[in-house]
Amino acid sequence: MILIDSSVFLKHFLEGDARAHAFLKNAKDKAVICDIIVNEVIYILMKQYIVNKYDLKHYDAIDHLKKPDIFQEAFENALIFTKLIKAIDCEVLPDVRYFEMMDIMGKYKLLPNDALIVATCRAYGISRVASFDSDLKNLDFIELIEL
Repeated sequence: MILIDSSVFLKHFLEGDARAHAFLKNAKDKAVICDIIVNEVIYILMKQYIVNKYDLKHYDAIDHLKKPDIFQEAFENALIFTKLIKAIDCEVLPDVRYFEMMDIMGKYKLLPNDALIVATCRAYGISRVASFDSDLKNLDFIELIEL
């Protein structure tokens, strides 16, 4: 089992990265993600859709997302992510409790989202993580599959 970090999905959707595409194509029935990854990918896909469509900066795009019709448009666009995770049979695991995240943050000096991913991996016995992000590189209990 391998956990797919949000960076793989975002490289695939936002940059059309060939390595991400190939990895996701071959990940069927072997991959998992957790709640925080769903959160990150949906949020960034929605925000980036608005940034691109309306030529806005980050915080202006967030303000635009507060308008119900624009939110709906961005949300419907981001649903491509859920179609992909269903297509590759990617299981979504619930995140672990936040006190475990805080422990990981303190021990390994990771930011909250990365610490939550690592804590979730530990709780579910997942030792392999596919990512374009090197933040998990120096953890002895995680095999980082760098794409």
